Amino acid sequence: MKSTIISVLVLAAGTASAQEIQGRYVEARTASVMTGACHYNGEVVTRGRDAVMGFRIDKGHSGAADLQGVEVVAIVTSSDNLSAGAERRTVLVIDSAATEEQAAAAALELRTRYAKAFGTVTEVHRAPVRFVEKDGLMDIEAEGYAKLSVKALADRACCKMDALVWYQPLVPITDRQVGYTARAESKAFTPWMDAGENTAFHGRF
Repeated sequence: MKSTIISVLVLAAGTASAQEIQGRYVEARTASVMTGACHYNGEVVTRGRDAVMGFRIDKGHSGAADLQGVEVVAIVTSSDNLSAGAERRTVLVIDSAATEEQAAAAALELRTRYAKAFGTVTEVHRAPVRFVEKDGLMDIEAEGYAKLSVKALADRACCKMDALVWYQPLVPITDRQVGYTARAESKAFTPWMDAGENTAFHGRF
């Protein structure tokens, strides 16, 4: 698995945001986020310790770097359910199509904005990242690290049955919706794969 760790570049990037970044967000967790009470209670102490987060920046600058089109995947893990407040560790993967300036600025911007959600960022890598959305299907992949395929709920069931949504997205988003995870997997930290449940959120950051 080839990658370039860019943590030094992150420290070298400027800190000022000339225009706040905005874009599309998808996350998939290892626990159902919308389900019946019994299912939720059965999972909360045994699952939900890992997640994959996908960011597609649609507009915004960080310092002099224009971040439009930059795609990033964050892989998060914890020793406890992510809602429990235990220490988190995160690997960031930034699309290799981004320039070094864009990669450094995007990493810094996301680490600063979502410091609580990420916890300790242990590594920052470059690899091909794909974030494709079409006809209600969101396919995201950080090559060699993680991927997820999430379907929007056509009937917006999460909005109709809000009492069955037990978690909040790991980062603040607008138009929060629950998604059906056709498949999600990660090779970072302890490898895992999950499929066939409402374990995802999507919206805009």
